[in-house]
Amino acid sequence: MARNARSVTSFILSALLGLAGIATAQTSIHCFGGPRGDEAVDMAWLDGAPYLLVNSSSFGARDGDMVLMKLLPSGRPEWAKAYSTTRRDVPARLVPAGDGLLLLGRVLEPLSNSLIDDACLLRVDADGNQLWHRCFGEADINRDEHAGDVLLMENGDVLLGLYDAVGYDRRSAVLRLDGQGQPRWSYLLDSETDVRERLAGLVEADGGFWAVGALEVNATRSPAFLARLDGQGNILQWRGLGLPGRLILADGMMARRTADGLVIGCSAARPGGDTDLLLIRAGNQGDILWARRFGRAGDEQHHSIEVLENGHFLIGGSVSDLPGGPTDGLLLEVSPQGDVLWARRYGGPGDEVFYRAMVSSSGDIWAAGSTGKNEAASGKDVLLAIVGQAGEISGLPCITSELAFDPVPAEFTAEEGGRRAAWLVETDYDITATVTDMGYCPPYCCNVADTVEAVICRGQAHYGHSEPGYYVDTLPVPGGCDSVRHLWLEVLEPIPADTAYATICEGQAYQGFTTAGVHFTPVFDANGCLAQQPLALEVLSAPQVLGVELRPPSSCAGQDGAVGVAATGNGSLLYGLDSLRLTPDPHLEGLGGGRYTLYIQDESGCTTILDSLLLPAGCTIYVPNAFSPNGDGRNDHFGIFAHPGTVSEVLEFKVFNRYGGLVYDGAGIIPNLPASGWDGRFRGKEAPSGLYAYFIRARFSDGRAEVFKGGIHLLR
Repeated sequence: MARNARSVTSFILSALLGLAGIATAQTSIHCFGGPRGDEAVDMAWLDGAPYLLVNSSSFGARDGDMVLMKLLPSGRPEWAKAYSTTRRDVPARLVPAGDGLLLLGRVLEPLSNSLIDDACLLRVDADGNQLWHRCFGEADINRDEHAGDVLLMENGDVLLGLYDAVGYDRRSAVLRLDGQGQPRWSYLLDSETDVRERLAGLVEADGGFWAVGALEVNATRSPAFLARLDGQGNILQWRGLGLPGRLILADGMMARRTADGLVIGCSAARPGGDTDLLLIRAGNQGDILWARRFGRAGDEQHHSIEVLENGHFLIGGSVSDLPGGPTDGLLLEVSPQGDVLWARRYGGPGDEVFYRAMVSSSGDIWAAGSTGKNEAASGKDVLLAIVGQAGEISGLPCITSELAFDPVPAEFTAEEGGRRAAWLVETDYDITATVTDMGYCPPYCCNVADTVEAVICRGQAHYGHSEPGYYVDTLPVPGGCDSVRHLWLEVLEPIPADTAYATICEGQAYQGFTTAGVHFTPVFDANGCLAQQPLALEVLSAPQVLGVELRPPSSCAGQDGAVGVAATGNGSLLYGLDSLRLTPDPHLEGLGGGRYTLYIQDESGCTTILDSLLLPAGCTIYVPNAFSPNGDGRNDHFGIFAHPGTVSEVLEFKVFNRYGGLVYDGAGIIPNLPASGWDGRFRGKEAPSGLYAYFIRARFSDGRAEVFKGGIHLLR
């Protein structure tokens, strides 16, 4: 579409979810865009409503406009307005200002076949209506004034930071304006000749302010600078902070006020190499409290830092697995001590980046930037992610993955200096605000290129890979968008284990092994990997029995039995009938009849055991041949009698009549007990007199079991 100069036509804006049915006011992904390139460069909250500042190339005269979008709590747009000149308009910062907003950007002005840039500041109300604007810059192709930062001071004044983008001696400028945009004073900030000062952030402090940025000296030296000025623009302190081996970049640098000073977030690049995040905590006097560098393999770019109510820092930016490779959006939360509390990446098939991340009144995180998913066809689109307090997104598979950072302390080399010079060159442009139309961009493919760094042990597998290396796997998922997994796999070899030694006796086992020699047992090494430990196992012979002599007791109750043994073994031997009471005497005497277990132990503790050594005592039982169950107290029961202690159990005691019928079964009766045994009754009635047969089986204390049969007369 075409448009007339100083006006704007449609800017296609929409909010499409990659997956339908995601509830608003919860975690979600939104995409806004037109036929060309669009990206959100900043975000602000005003009276609880979110606003986006968008750099749009989709509509307008050839190049682009600044677009302000007001969003609903769901993340969908309520309205959008474009602010345009006849030139290309590039937005940079969006800051709440009372009941309105400050928009900072720059205008590209053609001049003698070149372009010069002038910085412009707009103030609008909550509905996007322009209240006033001011532009500053020189009509010199060697001077391009780019927008650095804008700060609304406590008294309502506006502090504006600019920097030159061309030439060898690039300067920065600070301007103080009143609430209507009228200049109060303006100064150039300079450190030394032929050094490129690039102002990136402003922070109010004790009636004055801090200005931070980078000094682009050469290809190998680019320190940060930290300048403290009073309310009249006088330089009170100037410090250069050099990080050895790293270039501190002004792109994406941002500073915020803390309870005890300020925090600076930026990127630190290795010349010709990768880029890491860098956080610098400074006190109220500019003293460095700590500095941390956060990096992995690849690039991490800083674009946004916010101080949360609990003093933590919310950082937004981008992450890439390879230097200069495709990027994903990056969010992480850092404690006031510089520890990473959580870190997550967000992305799809193209390039994603978060230029601004903030926390809403409900505690959700809003991260705005761009996605390059359609870059081959139509450039970038605005990307808005509304995520949980730990960066989580529910209901959208593969959109996010966790990252691990190991913060590294950063040590600076400090340089003092700095000077100022009066400067004020004001210009003007006709800036027109136009309400844009709403449209749609292609659905956002919410699947992510996930990066996994894994360490496994030899013999294990991770996602099907068992050898070290770099793997790229494409995983089909519902919705038609593939998820790409980048795997950096390290395989640990088992650490050799020292040989273990053990000794056992013949017949024993150690860890399941019973034979002498070198065996291998599984153990876990210091890395938790399974290794094989050599085990040298020695097996000692047990004592060998040459012969055993058993001498039974001379009588049933005798205690003169003995056991004698002849054996050989390792050293002196001990003998005993109890493993706890052993004696060197191989002759064990004073034994009664019974069954014994013999223990033979050598000096190594190896033991030979002989079970069931029987010393028969020759004991028997007495069975009467008659009894008279007439109740006179004598011979009223038919029982058995034995020497005390010789019968251990009566196994069977049965009585039969002359027809073979069982009339009594008394297993378990007690010998020598007059009332124990058959009382002469059968089925509750007195049995008739006569001859009855008995069958008795008894076990003696020496272990023998004998059977006794005979007849018994029942007399009445």
